[in-house]
Amino acid sequence: MKESGKIVFYNVNDGNGMIMTPEKRKFPFSVADWDDYDKMPAVGLEVSFEMAAKGATSVRVQSREHEEALQKNIAKPPNIDTSYRKHFDALMKQYEERPEGIQLSRNAQKCIEAYFSTIDKYITKNLKYNNSSGRLNFLLMRRFIFTTFNNLSEMDMNFVTPQIKKVKDDLLQMSSVYDDFKAKNSLPQSAFEKVFLQQQDDYVAMQKASEEASRVLHDLQQKEQYLEKTMAAKAEEKLALAGDALERAEEEYRVLKGTYVDVVHMCATLSEQLSEDQETMSEFRSVYKESFIEGFRALGVKYEKLLLQTLDAQAFIFDIILWEKAKLSRVIKRFFSEAQIDGEFSSKTYLKYYLSSLDKEKLSDEQRELFKLYEYLKTVDKYTTVILLNDIDNVLELKRICTRAGLNMFMKTFIDESSAFAWALANRANLFIVSDTLQQMSGIEFIEQYRRQSPVTPKVMMVSDYDAKVFQKHGIESVIRQNYSAKQMIGKLKKLLGENDG
Repeated sequence: MKESGKIVFYNVNDGNGMIMTPEKRKFPFSVADWDDYDKMPAVGLEVSFEMAAKGATSVRVQSREHEEALQKNIAKPPNIDTSYRKHFDALMKQYEERPEGIQLSRNAQKCIEAYFSTIDKYITKNLKYNNSSGRLNFLLMRRFIFTTFNNLSEMDMNFVTPQIKKVKDDLLQMSSVYDDFKAKNSLPQSAFEKVFLQQQDDYVAMQKASEEASRVLHDLQQKEQYLEKTMAAKAEEKLALAGDALERAEEEYRVLKGTYVDVVHMCATLSEQLSEDQETMSEFRSVYKESFIEGFRALGVKYEKLLLQTLDAQAFIFDIILWEKAKLSRVIKRFFSEAQIDGEFSSKTYLKYYLSSLDKEKLSDEQRELFKLYEYLKTVDKYTTVILLNDIDNVLELKRICTRAGLNMFMKTFIDESSAFAWALANRANLFIVSDTLQQMSGIEFIEQYRRQSPVTPKVMMVSDYDAKVFQKHGIESVIRQNYSAKQMIGKLKKLLGENDG
């Protein structure tokens, strides 16, 4: 097999020598293996040879062209890759053109106002939800309400209406806004960096330059280590050379050393510049950090309240429309029937069904949180109640009775059916206490009109002296005489609301 290399040792007395290949492999040879009669063996000659078991055979000097090229290399130093200077020189030019220090682009108050103005836009966009008659704690409900949505939409492929999708998307968007705000408000350093520092042009420019300088410095340090190893290897190689080969090696070593010194100088320059930049940025941060964080936290208290108000209202509306749609779905109603789920179509009922299947002795942390959520739902799952009687004193007395009894009701009182009807539709009232005779129509006519126009199927108590059978065919669940006592009213309402079922 043909190989090439350089004679690194030759003894003229016994005719034995050694050839080293570019890969640092060594092959012994003797003058008997020399096949070139124009030139005798000598240290430094570039030769070609055949590999054999004993070493090198058929050794001869490389071609004349190759030798001439070597001679040229002796006179002319090898070309050295100087591309490593490109990024360094560019950085140095930037440093020369850059103004000294960091000038303030926007003060802390303006940065804070700019950030919260974006939140303002989202709150304003979703302001319509705040008109809802109730609230659900979104932070408690978040995981469960979206899980409920997924489960219901999996049961019925036609479950997701445009309205449901719109409310869900709005809720997810506001949730994302809140999470971003909470992350910044909980970690002042994060808010300072992202809300204030990123608005400062000089600071951002210096930060980017420092990041680039760090990257270039790392590359130069790697090159410095490589050059150190290469120079050490070249110094060792020179010990075995003589003549032209030694002269070439000396030139290569000189060029390597020059490059090494240049790289060491660049590393020192960049390290010094980086240190100065870090100190300048640190001083800038220390001047403005405390006042920014104080101002941000002050507004943060206000906006956290506004965000949660909107989210709680959105969660309430989302929960309502989910279960309104569920009531109309034959697939979901069949599931509730087959699973023997009793009670209203609601998150409380659905959660109660799920919790009943759990082993309370083997609860995970997440499942324990669901039991807490159920207790919460029991306290807030109030009936949106319209009290519509034909006498103002009777209205106020009935509201007083219900309030003192602590019944699970959010009450609105009326004596005229027009106002009552408009409010009930807007707030999806699901419980009515109505007189059988109103100003413009009968109580039955009022309820039937509401049923036709509202997606909600309400519970109804009629205040009347007529026999209860008169109202049964109209779907009226409960009737109480007009001269009722507080005890009778409370008993009837508890039975109607099923307040003892969970």
